[in-house]
Amino acid sequence: MGLKTVVRRLSLVVPPLTEIYIWPTILDKGKTGVGGKSLEGSPFLTVSVTKPTPLSISTIHAILSFSSNDNLTKFTFHLNNDQAWILYASLPIKLSHELSEITSEAFSSIIRIALFPDFNSKNEDILDKYTQFLLPSVSLSQKVIPMLHFFSDYKYKSIDGELVGVVGDSWLLKTDSVSVTWHTSKGVKEESHDKIVSALSKDVEGLKSSPITTTSSYFYGKLIARAARLALITEEVNYLDAIPIVKKYLKESIEPWLDGTFNGNGFLYDKKWGGIITKQGSTDTGADFGFGIYNDHHYHLGYFLYGIAL
Repeated sequence: MGLKTVVRRLSLVVPPLTEIYIWPTILDKGKTGVGGKSLEGSPFLTVSVTKPTPLSISTIHAILSFSSNDNLTKFTFHLNNDQAWILYASLPIKLSHELSEITSEAFSSIIRIALFPDFNSKNEDILDKYTQFLLPSVSLSQKVIPMLHFFSDYKYKSIDGELVGVVGDSWLLKTDSVSVTWHTSKGVKEESHDKIVSALSKDVEGLKSSPITTTSSYFYGKLIARAARLALITEEVNYLDAIPIVKKYLKESIEPWLDGTFNGNGFLYDKKWGGIITKQGSTDTGADFGFGIYNDHHYHLGYFLYGIAL
């Protein structure tokens, strides 16, 4: 589905089901009088039009029905993909529609568009009442934000689970701390050990026949961390025969980066800034994702430190 007025495109993803496009001539409200806002988590896409501007809302789907209230400040339209949308306007606006497009005369107003979940009249009442304050929240949050008001029937589907409508002016998120340990917090079921050991033996044996070929500190580090993780898993399921193999692999893979014998890259001490950089990063600011200019050090060095610690 798309909103457009003429030329350039600003793409805004409206959670959770569709993508809306705004096409102002220039994406600068001061020059064109058209500005778009999408608050992460909000079911509404807001477009502010401060100078008289015609608007076109287009979609790849057919518009099956289109209706408005008597004041011309609320419009509901159903599409042939089983979606329904509600458009709110701060001032009366005249809209007309064809098969896959809704158009307006030049107008100045604020419009807000929201997906109408499940065509439920209760959900419509919620959208009508809380156009300023409604945010969908992942169900888990309901357990940790007791001071907010939740609408359990107002739901969107998302990759994070069901998003439930929430109304409030502040969120106080409190989570239980998770202890940091070498092994899993709940352990591994005894009946799963044999299957895990079988897979581990293949992965550990593969370390012998799969030498690291990349010279990138980032991708090299990821492979080191992956091997180090195998050592922790083998220890937890008591497959101790594999640990010497992983330990040897880590030692032979990490030490060349530290003693200057790795061909093609390695870690250096930067005398100017007093930090660690890579050989490639010392001559190319774009190498190793900007490692030479101190970008993403916690990623790259974190992988190596994880392997060294194990």
